[in-house]
Amino acid sequence: ITWNQIQAPTYVIESAKSMVTGVISVEGREILIPDLETIVDDLFNDNTKEEEAPQESIEETLKNKRGQAKLMVVDDSLVILQQVSRMLKASHYEDFQIYLNGGDAYEALMKIKQQALEEGKPFESYVQGVVTDIEMPQMDGLTLCKKIKDAWPKVKVIILSSMITDQIANKCKEVSGDACISKKDHKKLIDLLDQHLLA
Repeated sequence: ITWNQIQAPTYVIESAKSMVTGVISVEGREILIPDLETIVDDLFNDNTKEEEAPQESIEETLKNKRGQAKLMVVDDSLVILQQVSRMLKASHYEDFQIYLNGGDAYEALMKIKQQALEEGKPFESYVQGVVTDIEMPQMDGLTLCKKIKDAWPKVKVIILSSMITDQIANKCKEVSGDACISKKDHKKLIDLLDQHLLA
């Protein structure tokens, strides 16, 4: 089974947290793929309180630079998307779009490419950075990263994974990812964005 055979759920997700992240048909049967991050979060965290991202005190120049950066965040886990979104907003990275899989994100990038051509502007004025998961329906994050880097090498790509091993780190380098971090270390993301986007 390859990632492009896995489809995102076709139904509208009404709840804040869906336990299903992908669907695949095998021999006439639909197999549901659970969202591990959501399940673990549901089991071990007190979800009655929304975790508040810490407000940091930063200088006005840095705040403005972060506010002007245009990002994409791609992950099939709603829990991770919520955590990353809160952290980005609290750090004044406010101009970002969210996608639930690599296929949707790449489709959006192709529309932006067309818009850039029509408006006569460089692609990087619409998207400077992409933060992506690896394992996702329709298109995995490594494939997404390679496609981005082949077409728009100036766009920075930071890869998030449930677990970073030497093998995963090497795969990230092979597709020209600018950085890769474990999801448990996602609080380091802001430092990485500053390093790669604002330097």
